[in-house]
Amino acid sequence: MDYFSQFGSLALGARLRRLGEKVGQDIATIYKEVDSGFEPRWFPFFQLLSTNSPLSVTEIADRLSITHPSVIQIIDELKERGLVTGVPDKVDKRRTLLSLTPKARALHNMMNNIWRDLKQVTDDLIKSSENNILELLTELEKELEKQSLDKRFRSLRRKNQQLSVKIKEYNPKLKKHFVRLNEEWISKYFSLEEPDRKALANPEKYILNKGGFIFFAQVGDEIAGTCALLKRDRNVYELSKMRVLEKYQGKKIGYKLIDACKSKALENGGKRLILETNSCLKSAIKLYSNAGFIHVTGDKEESSGYSPGRADFAMRLDLHNRN
Repeated sequence: MDYFSQFGSLALGARLRRLGEKVGQDIATIYKEVDSGFEPRWFPFFQLLSTNSPLSVTEIADRLSITHPSVIQIIDELKERGLVTGVPDKVDKRRTLLSLTPKARALHNMMNNIWRDLKQVTDDLIKSSENNILELLTELEKELEKQSLDKRFRSLRRKNQQLSVKIKEYNPKLKKHFVRLNEEWISKYFSLEEPDRKALANPEKYILNKGGFIFFAQVGDEIAGTCALLKRDRNVYELSKMRVLEKYQGKKIGYKLIDACKSKALENGGKRLILETNSCLKSAIKLYSNAGFIHVTGDKEESSGYSPGRADFAMRLDLHNRN
C-alpha cells in the first residue's frame, strides 16, 4: 500500500507535488533524449509569450497565477540564454515589456513537434485511468478560487469551536464510555496498571463512593470525552482519567470538562486541584497550563500508586483565588 494513501485528502498537497515531480522528471528526460536544450520549467512562459508578447512581469505573474519572484527568476534565466529580451514601456518607462527573441521562436517551432507527440502520450495516459485528472484539477482550481483552503479551514475551526457540548455527570449507563475512552488512550501510550484497573472496573467504589465525581462531554448523540474528579482530602481534589476523542480535540471540550471539575470542587469546599500526567504528553500539559495549572516540583501531595515512569509530571491549581 502506498504510504500516502492512508492519509486520504490530508496528503493531497504531498501527492500532487510527488506526481508533479515524477512527470517533470520524465519530461526532462524526454527533452534531453531529443537534445532540445529546453527546460520543462520554461514551458508556460514560452507558450504565453509566443502569443501574447510583449508582457510585463506583473502581467505574466497574473496570467500564470504565480508569484513575482518566481517569474523574475525564470525571466532572468531566459535572458541569460538569449531567449527573452526586454524593452521599456513607451507609456510607463518604469515597466519593462518582455518578448521572445528570434532564437527563442526558432526553439519554440522545433519544440512544437516534440510537444505534439508528448501531448499524445499524456492524453493516452489520462485516458487509461478511470477519471480525467485534468478535468478534476480544473474543478479543484475553480473551487479554490471561490474560497481558499486556508479560509475553509478557519471557517470550519470557528464552527467546531462553537459545538454544542453538554457536560453530564456519571450514571451507570455511561460507565462503558468511561472505560472505553480511558482504556484506549492509556493503552496507546502506556500499559494499564493496578490503579487503572480498579478505577475502570468499579468507578462507583473507587471514585464516587469516596466523594469523587465523573463527568462526560456529549456532542450530539456521541460521548466525546470524560474525566474524573477524585477526592484526596477535605480541601484537595485530583483531576484524573481525562480523555477527549481525537476528532474533537482542539474544540475546547477539555476546558469544559476542567471547568466542570473546578466548579464541583469549589461547590464541595475544595481549595485546590491536583493532577499527575506524563512529561511525554505535551498537548495535555499545554491544555492544563492554559487552564491555569502550574508545574509542581518536589514532593507530591499523595502517592498515586503508579509506576515511577508513568506519572512523572505533577501540576496543581489553587481555587480560592479564582472565580
